[in-house]
Amino acid sequence: RSYGLLGCLFGFVVSPVYVIFTIFDAIIIVIDRIGVTVANNIFHKQWLCFIDTGAEARVYNDVSKVSKTENNISDEGAKRIRDARKIAIDAHHVFDLCKPSFPKDHWHWREVEIETLASKVAENRSKSKLGLSEEEFQTLVKRLDWAKMRMDSMSFNRFCLFVGEAVDGRFYNRCVTSTALVTIPDSASTYMT
Repeated sequence: RSYGLLGCLFGFVVSPVYVIFTIFDAIIIVIDRIGVTVANNIFHKQWLCFIDTGAEARVYNDVSKVSKTENNISDEGAKRIRDARKIAIDAHHVFDLCKPSFPKDHWHWREVEIETLASKVAENRSKSKLGLSEEEFQTLVKRLDWAKMRMDSMSFNRFCLFVGEAVDGRFYNRCVTSTALVTIPDSASTYMT
């Protein structure tokens, strides 16, 4: 009504195109769901989509920078957030190199074998990729060795806990003793197992 005769004529022209596009999209989704069902149930794949990539969740929003507001966060705080975000993104790249997959009992998160993850972290390019100092790198390697004795696979969230523990001193300026690098307290192991 608000666009008058021109709006009505435009609607008559566009409506068939919209209906055809919707039918085409529905056919693509049906083919995708059938393809995923066959691949996952018959060929034991772990696919979320076959041809319709819109079915995959995009859970990592790319926020390119942290804005500074005078009342809420200091320049130092914003820098720490940017640095921590860069470490997390780099850790995600290293984790993706291990080809994560869903465990057999659920589809809530993906996991990688700890042996594969430890070998990717041990490569020199992963060390430089994560931007770890030698002490931080050794802490992360020790944590992964500790985890190898207790579990077979690891999620990205747990890997982030290990990386976070390795780089903890960078953000809190705490002095870490050499004995702290060897043992893991019981309170921390509760979250890591």
